[in-house]
Amino acid sequence: MVNLFLRSQISVLAIQEHRVVHDEEVKIERHKKGVHLITTSAWRNRAQASTGGVGFLLTKQAFNAVSLIKTYSKRCMLVSLDGNPRLTIISVYSPTESATVEEAEEFHDCLRAAVREVPSHHLLLVIGDLNAHLSKLNGEDTGWYWHQVTNRNGHLLRDTLLEGELEATNHRFQKSPGKQWTHLSDGVLTRSQIDYVLVRKKWRSSIKNTEPCNSFNSLGSDHRAVLSTVKLSLRKSISPPRVTRYDFSRLKTDQELQIKYGVEVRNRYSALLSEVQLDLGPTNDVTTKYGKFIEAVKYANRKHLPHKPKKRYDDPANDPRVEEARSKLFATKETYHLDPCEDNRQTVAEEKDTLSACYRTVEEELLKQKISKAENAADRCKNKESRNLVNEVTDADFADDLALITDSVAEAQDFLRSLELAANSVGLHLNEGKTKYMGINIRDDDNPTLVAGSGKNIEKVDDFVYLGSRMKSSEKDFEVRKAKAWGACHQMKLVWKSDMRRDLKIRLFLATVESILLYGSETWTVSQTLAKRIDGCYTRMLGMALNIDWKERQTNAKVYGHLIRASDKIAARRMRLAGHLARHEELLSHQLLFWEPLQGHRRRGRPHLTYIDILRKDTGLDDIKEINKLMLDRQIWKKTISVRTLKPP
Repeated sequence: MVNLFLRSQISVLAIQEHRVVHDEEVKIERHKKGVHLITTSAWRNRAQASTGGVGFLLTKQAFNAVSLIKTYSKRCMLVSLDGNPRLTIISVYSPTESATVEEAEEFHDCLRAAVREVPSHHLLLVIGDLNAHLSKLNGEDTGWYWHQVTNRNGHLLRDTLLEGELEATNHRFQKSPGKQWTHLSDGVLTRSQIDYVLVRKKWRSSIKNTEPCNSFNSLGSDHRAVLSTVKLSLRKSISPPRVTRYDFSRLKTDQELQIKYGVEVRNRYSALLSEVQLDLGPTNDVTTKYGKFIEAVKYANRKHLPHKPKKRYDDPANDPRVEEARSKLFATKETYHLDPCEDNRQTVAEEKDTLSACYRTVEEELLKQKISKAENAADRCKNKESRNLVNEVTDADFADDLALITDSVAEAQDFLRSLELAANSVGLHLNEGKTKYMGINIRDDDNPTLVAGSGKNIEKVDDFVYLGSRMKSSEKDFEVRKAKAWGACHQMKLVWKSDMRRDLKIRLFLATVESILLYGSETWTVSQTLAKRIDGCYTRMLGMALNIDWKERQTNAKVYGHLIRASDKIAARRMRLAGHLARHEELLSHQLLFWEPLQGHRRRGRPHLTYIDILRKDTGLDDIKEINKLMLDRQIWKKTISVRTLKPP
């Protein structure tokens, strides 16, 4: 292996499952030409066969740069190399798909802890046999994948990627199928992609290529080596051009300014248009005229409109209480310089504590105001307002989207035609390219087609997004919400690591992270497996918000406190929505609450989980009529919901 390593001109090689058992926590061996092998011990399985073990093979130059070697378990080992920036590599070997869920989750908890300990300015690589199948997340995922379905380890790996702000570089580069698979199983010769090179997203542009190769095939391994080319890409930050913002609100109230502004725009536009006609002759080009009109408006803005005042942010340093405490501190310092005795020194220390306490009090008051605004926005489902607290807007409103639901293809065609006629009567037209339809319990053999008024066929899709949620798969919807919630959670890292009170952290977490994660969850059909994943994700986010180290091994009851599990919150939201719809017959959604297809054929196999199935599970009742009767009585339904959410985390 050392000969192949030297011949390949690789600087660092991460090794997994070397199957060498030894008694040392970290064993360092020196080989020819200064090559060093660093390993953790393998272990023996029930049949006493050696298995597992991770390590690194480093050139002499790379070994001399090593500043830290640390093991987190026999499956996870970290090596850090000095440089600018410092390079940190973690070699990992994940339990296989046949291992228990507890073993797989324990491994990923260990890996997440190792990633969290690496400073953000380090170039971090995680390399190893992760035994995970990853497939496309959704239609917007442009990566190149070998697998069509994500397995259990794949879901755990996706959670680790989101929590650690990592990216799998295997999927970034377009490769032929022969350059994607990394493992060839014995006997059945099934190919799979289970070996990955992960990189921290901050340094993703430094990875120039990742692909498996056959350089080490003579070792007899059933895995191919995965090689990555790393080249630092350090870019100078470019400041965006400064945009001058004008106060257009003055035009609403100042009539004199309105007249001057209108005259200036007309005069300037006429002058610019005359210049064009002198150069090019008379023109009716709309684009040219519009461009000159924009120039005229900009000219009038500069000449007549005042600049919009900058938004002022509350500064705790300017609070009267802080200024008073600061003045007292300066006075005591002067006294101490004149008479440096122990009493005066103690007085200065007390005034410093007083100033710090004033700062904390004022900052908490300002933060409470912001949290209250975010909580109100979350209650009104205004995700944009709540996300402004973390300087990122993640949700858009789709007020112009329409969804038509019918029992047959013929009815759908009639509805579509009626909608087009109504739209045409007010000057609107149907965009055939953006119009899609999805069939439920309709065989492909029936070959249903919908035709727009223009004669073009409407495209059939398996799923689509409406009002920010996916129609077919709650699991895909959760993956999208999870990614956005982790993004918000990472943006608040400085807050989570501060000494802020626990109750304020929880309020901030509920307003900025939970509101994003559970957006639209009232409509989710949550299976038992998905509920466990949601609760696990929510627990890890809450642990990050409360700055709880995984080594503390705190119970869920202690982490949650008075909070309830995310799956129970979703159930309560779902039941509230269902009860509201059941009591309002005038709403179209009332007719859809217990709707089931009247025709079509269910495919063979286990049926899909429906909204009605979930309501049966939430209430513990099988009779839909009995459930509907409970919903009609608001007080009884509230008690039913409260009973559902009393379960401890």
